Amino acid sequence: MTEKWRDPWFRRLSPAAKLLWMYLCDICDNAGFVQIDTDLFCMETGLSKAMANKAWLELQAGMDVNQEQGMAWLVRFLEVQKCLPLSEACHPHKKIKERLMQMVEFSPNIQIVLDGKRPIKAGSSTLPTTLPGRVKDKDKDKEEEEDKDKEEYGEFGLVRLTKDELEKLVAKQGKERVDVAIELLDNAIKAKGYQYKSHYATMKAGGWIWGEVDKFLRDENLRRAAEEAKRRAESYDPLAPI
Repeated sequence: MTEKWRDPWFRRLSPAAKLLWMYLCDICDNAGFVQIDTDLFCMETGLSKAMANKAWLELQAGMDVNQEQGMAWLVRFLEVQKCLPLSEACHPHKKIKERLMQMVEFSPNIQIVLDGKRPIKAGSSTLPTTLPGRVKDKDKDKEEEEDKDKEEYGEFGLVRLTKDELEKLVAKQGKERVDVAIELLDNAIKAKGYQYKSHYATMKAGGWIWGEVDKFLRDENLRRAAEEAKRRAESYDPLAPI
């Protein structure tokens, strides 16, 4: 049970804005971070681009946005989920705190929450008045220049990183985790048509990709353990000398 229906800010939203907010709360991570994907938002909510843009404008007071990372933090999410103030004695709160500490530079509100206080009014200065769309033409030359230094990674070659970006990711996450992350992101782009302004920013920011990496590695370790147990069982000879 959340408190959103008792929140005056939420009640004042238009039906479209309420729908978009509830959708964002459903797909965000445990701390309220969500990757911005306009086409996906519209497809899964049924909102037109115009309606989504209008709804997005209404939600400014409930989130902080970093356009470079292509992510939004739903500042009011933790409050309506009754997670504030965060408690060290609560295991789910510890996980939320770990996530917030990873993203502490994303918004001044994060440190305020970590300090056990209520966040100030959301709405960062970088918040766009409409959902991010195509990059402006004047920025294309700059992006094309930056892309020249990027190399293709993954089975389909859809993940693009510079050598320096790759080295930074490996230094932070380890080669095995980065290799898995690249393959997962590469497959997601191929299968679902996801588009990101910067693959490095997407991977650096955290979010869904590292959660999927952890899940993949857990499943892989279980699979290996099962195969090893099966191999030992098949080669077991009760008559063999000890």
